[in-house]
Amino acid sequence: MSAATHSENLWWVWALVATAVVVMVNVQGAQASSRLNVILGGIEVGIFAVLSVWLIIKAGNHNTLQVLGTTFATVPAKQESPASLP
Repeated sequence: MSAATHSENLWWVWALVATAVVVMVNVQGAQASSRLNVILGGIEVGIFAVLSVWLIIKAGNHNTLQVLGTTFATVPAKQESPASLP
């Protein structure tokens, strides 16, 4: 992405912008900070919900419930006697 935007050395600008936003919200008080956190949290949940639905649809017929079991376990189970447990 940096090759397309020619901004590989401008990371510090984004850091300053983020710092300025945090300072401005904190100056506004706890209520504004909480409101922003709820809004950003909702956006985050929405992004992950869309991404997970997209991945489920993209997988199509390859989705099975086998991944929730021990079908793909490659480590053999340890057989311990109850006396050896702490």
